Amino acid sequence: MNLLLALIVALVPLIMAPKLFLYFETIPKAALILIAAGALLLSLRRFEPGIARLSDSRLGRILILALTAQTVSLAVSSYISHDRILSLLGTGWRRFGSMEYVAILLLSLLIAAWYAENSAGLLILFRTICLSGMITSLYGILQYLGWDPFADAALYSVAYGELSIVRPPSTLGHALYFANYLVMLISISGALAAWGNSRFDRILGLCAASVASFALLLTGSRSGMAGLLVGGIFLIVRIRPAVTQKRIVAASVFAGMLGVLYLSPLAERMEDRWAQWRDDAKGGTRPLLWRDSLQMARAHLFLGSGPEMFAAEFPKYQSIELARAFPEYYHESPHNFLLEALLSEGLPGLTICLALAGIGIAASFQWKQRPTVAASLAAGLVGLFVGQQFSPFVLTTALFFYLTIAILVAGSLSPSTRTGGGSIVVKTLGLVAIPLGALLIVAGFALLHIDLRWAAIQRSLRAGKIEEAISEYRQVTHLFPPESGADLWYSRALADAASRSSDPTLRQRVWTQSLEAATRATRTSEDRHNAYYNLAVFYSTQGDLAHSEQALSSAIACAPNWFKPHWLLAEILLSAGKLDLAAREAQKAIDLNGQDSSELRDTLQRIRVKQGLPASIH
Repeated sequence: MNLLLALIVALVPLIMAPKLFLYFETIPKAALILIAAGALLLSLRRFEPGIARLSDSRLGRILILALTAQTVSLAVSSYISHDRILSLLGTGWRRFGSMEYVAILLLSLLIAAWYAENSAGLLILFRTICLSGMITSLYGILQYLGWDPFADAALYSVAYGELSIVRPPSTLGHALYFANYLVMLISISGALAAWGNSRFDRILGLCAASVASFALLLTGSRSGMAGLLVGGIFLIVRIRPAVTQKRIVAASVFAGMLGVLYLSPLAERMEDRWAQWRDDAKGGTRPLLWRDSLQMARAHLFLGSGPEMFAAEFPKYQSIELARAFPEYYHESPHNFLLEALLSEGLPGLTICLALAGIGIAASFQWKQRPTVAASLAAGLVGLFVGQQFSPFVLTTALFFYLTIAILVAGSLSPSTRTGGGSIVVKTLGLVAIPLGALLIVAGFALLHIDLRWAAIQRSLRAGKIEEAISEYRQVTHLFPPESGADLWYSRALADAASRSSDPTLRQRVWTQSLEAATRATRTSEDRHNAYYNLAVFYSTQGDLAHSEQALSSAIACAPNWFKPHWLLAEILLSAGKLDLAAREAQKAIDLNGQDSSELRDTLQRIRVKQGLPASIH
């Protein structure tokens, strides 16, 4: 069991399946978490002694109460959300709906319960995490160096003016998520080195921390580096290490390595990222995004809008100022995990999240044995907390956040005699263990199956096998749950394939199914405004102006301050001869764009000519 639990935790950040899944970085992680949580729940009897022991301690009871409250909060928020399925199972890019969230909470509780009775097993857990983390870190470093056998480097390479910026995501999908995970990995590596059982553990811990630190630097993540800095300060203040000759030498060697790195060719790309930092000193979209998110929070203050509902709900609250500053930007999250907790679950979710972080820090002061290990874990928790102020939770970072808190509580338990008070918790959990465990396992395999089918459609399209893709899509539409965002992608990809076909019969069939997928996307996609806009484009291409106008009205209702539907609506109204309405929508699009509006101004000029007005616009 020690090895099994260690492998589950270590595989979550590492596992991905390129070319096998459509969302190859998130689906394997989500399925692993769901299936593992379900399987462990079905084996509840093996964890009952640890759960009872947790329940017999004050911090343990508070932890269980907080995790239970978090579960109830998630369930209620998903139930009242506008899209229960999306909120329950999450979006394709993140898969962090209520079900995955609850699975992480259960995993954290059960793993902590095991280590409450088997504390020596933590050493195996730390070793396995360090080995997994070294692989993940090295992959990120190789991505930075230009070698990536699994993913297209263009996905994480950004052209910023004349600069070329590479931000390796490793196996986590984005450099921000990778950096936050690395902060936690560095602290666990330090905990392993501080455990001090053997020279092997110290070397493994130091090597993992060094490789992870180097990878963190290459991500170019300010939030990750800030998290590491704050966590490091916390650790120094906490343990107050003595200044010894060995530590002076180690610090000098580390500083020398940084100097060599700065003088090496590797620093050229890093300098490009630093230049972007200087130009983006105000934080890009975040200040305005956070301000507008607070406006959204006021409308969902007590129960939230549901997990993973931000992309669907936020466009209604986006200000004109944010729309003009970043007209083409897609805001998939508020980029702040506390703000996201408030938006998803309301004040209860935010309160519980803060309380759990406090429980973890408090528990770290209660470790009677190996206090330096506890201090290192607490420093990682602090660092991750800081880094997450600029990033949303993803499966990996959420798992390490909650698991670290639970382990800190488990390690704080005294070896006192049990009072037997934990029997109520054990019995209550036993009542739901079998149905909930089975549900999680079924959900995990369902996500794998559905995404595999979508990946087959993608491979067929890339190979030019349009007939196969059409047939496969008919079958996948009957599967539950629907794959968030896939219908929108498919409608565009299939239409693009149709434009290259010379067979008129096939083109008609392709066009019919593209329109079907575009229509279905308005019910399944998280960014409904984009789906409605896409549907309007399909209708307008067919000359169906009435349905196109209806779709654009729906897009505007979902995202009032997005300029594109106003622009296309102006063109539709112009074609329909509704000149006054067309002029109003064209002017609205110009006002909302805030960037180069030459094409939009051309639309307004053509409308004014039709109205018999001067074409010039002041």
